[in-house]
Amino acid sequence: MADNMKKIENEIVGLRKKILEADRAYYVDSKPIMTDKEFDGLFDRLKKIEEEYPQFKDPNSPTSRVGSDIDNELPEMNHSIPVLSLDKCYSPEDADEWIAKTRNKIGGNIEIVIEPKIDGASVVLYYENGRLSHALTRGNGAVGNEITENIKTIRSIPLEIEYKDKLAVRGEVYIKKDDFKTFNEKIAEGQYSNPRNLASGSIRRQKSKEAAMFPLNIFLYEGFFDNDKIKNHLDNLIFLKDMGFPLNDHIGFFTDDKNSLKSLPFANAIGGGLSDVENYIKGFKDIRKGLAYEIDGLVIKINDLETREKLGFTQHHPRWAVAFKFDAPLAQTRVNSIVVQIGRAGRATPVANL
Repeated sequence: MADNMKKIENEIVGLRKKILEADRAYYVDSKPIMTDKEFDGLFDRLKKIEEEYPQFKDPNSPTSRVGSDIDNELPEMNHSIPVLSLDKCYSPEDADEWIAKTRNKIGGNIEIVIEPKIDGASVVLYYENGRLSHALTRGNGAVGNEITENIKTIRSIPLEIEYKDKLAVRGEVYIKKDDFKTFNEKIAEGQYSNPRNLASGSIRRQKSKEAAMFPLNIFLYEGFFDNDKIKNHLDNLIFLKDMGFPLNDHIGFFTDDKNSLKSLPFANAIGGGLSDVENYIKGFKDIRKGLAYEIDGLVIKINDLETREKLGFTQHHPRWAVAFKFDAPLAQTRVNSIVVQIGRAGRATPVANL
């Protein structure tokens, strides 16, 4: 009997490992290692065994990604890291001025990293002993809503990682433009005004099985942990990539120290001098149009972590980062018709169809 139980447990462990590897290959690396039919066979087998032998159930099993019918009242939890906002600027010239002022404060050369500012819902993932412990919304920066089961339904998020110490990772949950359009047309009947609102509402669903119905994605962009080997933000990003987290590969790296310029393991990484930042920002407005997801700006960060410590924080934002905000998209609106609706009390309300 004991030998049989051990055999079943080993099969479960093996199936979970294969499924997690397949998830990473498909959703993060974009290099599938098995067919959909093979994956479904492994997944169905694992689900069947877990139901037959509940003593081997694991909250971080790949089967948790389908969600459950259990009500989730979104309890509040404290963040273990400060989840601050960003100061803002609105022109490439303002960004250059911020870089110049920051450089003067430091009194030497600085390295700048620029990343897209995803227009989605901000979250923080917490890992302990190499396993996803819990996930929180940004909330007020100190306290957020606990959305762990909903977050697990996003298949690109690793449920287990090799790093065993405590780790917090900030990220942005988003929905691709095409997925949003399809969802609104076929399911939501146009009730959501933009992908950000849909993503934000989805991760706050009371039942994780409902959250699993939405086409959610995530980009992670900053890890918080104690590791003396990580000296700068680029090393931080590379660490997260190695751990299997999905990252945005549009990375800009700028410094006047040519010896510091290096090739980066990101498909769309671009390097240059600080004088190139303004043109990079201007050029990204065209890149923005071709992205599969919405962004509302760029985040400009100091690369060196020791320099960040020296610059510090305000109560609202870090002094080592600033958000460059794009102008809001403009379009001409046409009034197609005006319909008068009559309420129960006989009150007439004109409604414009735009």
